[in-house]
Amino acid sequence: MKESKRRSLVKGLTYRGLATLATFSIALGFTGSLSASIQIGMADFIIKMTLFFVNDRVWNSIQWGYITAKK
Repeated sequence: MKESKRRSLVKGLTYRGLATLATFSIALGFTGSLSASIQIGMADFIIKMTLFFVNDRVWNSIQWGYITAKK
């Protein structure tokens, strides 16, 4: 069973949205700067979303770890 590229993308976007909110909040707490926190959050989102999507697609093409149901 494989998932579509669209599912991988949506899964990544929803997770990264929540994780970026956490990164933004931590950056704001440390820097006290809204502008710096937004820039950090945006960089975090773009870099990690790209890494997640590529990693997820590669793992989706690897058969290791799949269990086939017996009929």
